[in-house]
Amino acid sequence: MSILLLFCCTPVKIDTSDTFVDDTGMLDIDGDGYFSVDADDARIDCDDSNPAINPRTHRYIPAGTFIRGWEHNHDTVPVTEITLSSYCIGVYEVQNKDFIVFMNEQRTLGWENTTQDGNPLFDFEDNDDPYPERILDNGTTYTIQEGYENHPVVEVYRWSAQAYCVWAGHQLPTEAQWERAARGDDGAMYPWGDDQADCSKSNYWPQNPPQEPCIDDTTPVGSYDPGAWGLYDMAGNVSEWVEDWYNVNYYEQSPSQDPTGPENGWAEDAMNPEGFVAATARGGSLGSGSGSLRSFHRVPEPFEATSNGLGFRCSFFVGE
Repeated sequence: MSILLLFCCTPVKIDTSDTFVDDTGMLDIDGDGYFSVDADDARIDCDDSNPAINPRTHRYIPAGTFIRGWEHNHDTVPVTEITLSSYCIGVYEVQNKDFIVFMNEQRTLGWENTTQDGNPLFDFEDNDDPYPERILDNGTTYTIQEGYENHPVVEVYRWSAQAYCVWAGHQLPTEAQWERAARGDDGAMYPWGDDQADCSKSNYWPQNPPQEPCIDDTTPVGSYDPGAWGLYDMAGNVSEWVEDWYNVNYYEQSPSQDPTGPENGWAEDAMNPEGFVAATARGGSLGSGSGSLRSFHRVPEPFEATSNGLGFRCSFFVGE
């Protein structure tokens, strides 16, 4: 796909098909009103062959450079300029209504709540979860708890997130792609800028008195104002799996062009002093303090873990 900067005017419908053409001769192949070429990056159609993909669902992030990291966290140094190729990323986290389509299709193919590798897709066994189950199984079909259709899917493993994104023709964003998408190119502390977090900006757990959660449950996607690039919920509500394994010292060895993370992951913490195989999550959740909402903040998660506050969104590369 070629992404050029051309100034175009209002598209005009031609013939009787769904294809549109503007006065420069550019085609809107899928007829959704958006072009793969546009002077405004926010209006670029990431996949002009698929009307289900457009700037309302996926945002184009042009090739460019951003500042990664923060000098005051031990695992986010050194602060470095990182250059990324262009890519597209989901405007919203994957929702329950999206994920059960995948689960039900897998079921019809003989993989009942499993990936094709035999790993579970959704964690129905999370007994420490105080919240109601969002995805239900009646024995033949997976359904959604009423009212949770547009909430982000949670209780999914990293491999589940990877499998869904591949099924959709995409992938999990790399950690660098996620950070640039969250903070923009101006190095902001949070997706909304440098102002401190509060319950009007994000769904999280403030640590200042009275130390109560903003909302003691997930919220539907898009419940708060969008941040950089027009993306929603890049801080709070649920944290997000990314493609990279976690290594505390990775930034010291990382390439500066399109980094994809270390070859394997490992972390240690107070609960796991002997260490564990770790993948990376980003963004903070409804149970996080404001520090976890910062766009540079990295969290090592056991790669076999699930959580009621951990979901994902998908991304994909586009050609220049």
